[in-house]
Amino acid sequence: MPVDTFSYYQWLLLGLNELEKEGKLKLRYKVSLLDRFALLWNNSKWVAGVLRRLIYYIDKVPRYNLIGEVEMDGAKRTFTVDCKDSPFIFTERLLKECDVYFKNQCPKSIDEEGFEIMPSVRVPYMDVEFGKNDDENAIYSRRVSSEVYRLRDKIFPGMIGPRRLAWGCRYKDMKKRYLKYLESQSVAKEKKMMAYFGSTDTVKGSKKSTGFDLDWEPDLIAMLKKFNSSHPNEKRATAVALMNELGNQYDGRLIHELINGKEVKHYKNIVPLKDFCDFIAQFEYNLNISGYRLSIPNRFIESFISGTAIITDKLQLKWYQPFGKEVVETVDMGYLPNDDVDWEQFKQDIKNLPPVAKEDVLKAYNEKWSPTAFAKYVVNTTIGRDIL
Repeated sequence: MPVDTFSYYQWLLLGLNELEKEGKLKLRYKVSLLDRFALLWNNSKWVAGVLRRLIYYIDKVPRYNLIGEVEMDGAKRTFTVDCKDSPFIFTERLLKECDVYFKNQCPKSIDEEGFEIMPSVRVPYMDVEFGKNDDENAIYSRRVSSEVYRLRDKIFPGMIGPRRLAWGCRYKDMKKRYLKYLESQSVAKEKKMMAYFGSTDTVKGSKKSTGFDLDWEPDLIAMLKKFNSSHPNEKRATAVALMNELGNQYDGRLIHELINGKEVKHYKNIVPLKDFCDFIAQFEYNLNISGYRLSIPNRFIESFISGTAIITDKLQLKWYQPFGKEVVETVDMGYLPNDDVDWEQFKQDIKNLPPVAKEDVLKAYNEKWSPTAFAKYVVNTTIGRDIL
């Protein structure tokens, strides 16, 4: 169980703990003593930070996979959950070794041509554990993996939980924060739509002309430069401005905004993390603009658990069940050139959003996206049949 990326797995671990409390399974952890102390005996921000740095120093590389097994009637099947934010990067070794490979940032389809990062622009699937290509003149420095396509039948989509439930993975600590999230469901809807983005600043492209490591966004930007791409963050300012033109039913917020080449921090726009779900719960919709390699962010589940739907640009990724009324897609954005975005259509889409009942969003959340629903899916998929 990786210490440096533990927060990505808390949603699943909470669900497994809940199923154990219901008597539906027995949960056991197989971790080192140091990992056990860091994750299962601790809920201190400072201790967690020190231990993460120590373990990273020992391992030298970050760990992106939770590894587990499901045992039933004497038979064992193994699984791994990949939390890597890049949808085109996998851990090839575990893809070969494990029976089932869950990818939280999972492409809609895994094609031999690679992942579509922009219209008509595809990047190959790559192996996270190998940082250098054998050919020093190769366009990519990370090793391309043909195994991802060959073993694609092993790959199943996962999902992303909230940003953090606790500073460790003790059940009581995660459950305490989870119950706090649930309180937001009682907040009354008052407005139509919100947006809350950390920054509009763009990632500067590296100066490379070859040897790109696409897991590092400056290299990805440099590679896409010849296609006149624009960073997704640039689109946030335009989207928020268009929203705020529509009246007081729309609340678009930027925290760090690039103005005349200087970053300005809007302190009045900040909502503390402890109050964030209560803030979201006031709105029917929360805006998402795909960024960071088109990954699906935490705002999806933080919205669903609050009874708020998502309005998003066209998604290139999927979760383990299809989205219903809880997600509405508008125009393409991502890394498109800013001038290629159909901003007029976007404005019409957000102006004419269909009414969505909080009850419908919460129904979808409870049936599909809750910790226990996700945990059941992981166990059932691993064992190959519905046992929970």
